[in-house]
Amino acid sequence: MDHATTSNNEQTPTTQSNDIPAPTSASTKKARVPPIILRDKNAYSKLIRILTFQGIQFGSTQTKPEGVAFFPPTPDDYRMIINVLNDRKYGQHTFYSPVKRHLRTIIKGVLESILTNEVRSALMKLGFNLIHVKQWKTKRGKLIADCVQVIWLNR
Repeated sequence: MDHATTSNNEQTPTTQSNDIPAPTSASTKKARVPPIILRDKNAYSKLIRILTFQGIQFGSTQTKPEGVAFFPPTPDDYRMIINVLNDRKYGQHTFYSPVKRHLRTIIKGVLESILTNEVRSALMKLGFNLIHVKQWKTKRGKLIADCVQVIWLNR
């Protein structure tokens, strides 16, 4: 009898684990990227050449009544396509990108004698989560004397 009970315990039950997909965690899920609608269908071929030349992946495309829809594979490709469309002044429509970006603010009225490290330490003492504090510059690189740019960590 011991032999019969031992053999029953050694048998492995048959399961259908191969048919059940493994659960995916939130960290492995792909971020959904919203589509970009190019309003001028005639500009499609020129835009594809530009994106291919710059090495930007544009994903799949669909023709829609309002234009051509691009479905970029990654949030980075989404931002690069938007930048190309804005630089070339192509008419486009898109939805808000779900990727959270850091908040950037400008603090005006900071005296030139106060260093950015002092501003950073003062804000940290007040309990703010900062990434970076720097002297604010114009697009041409000219420093603006009384302004400091602060990049905040999203909570």
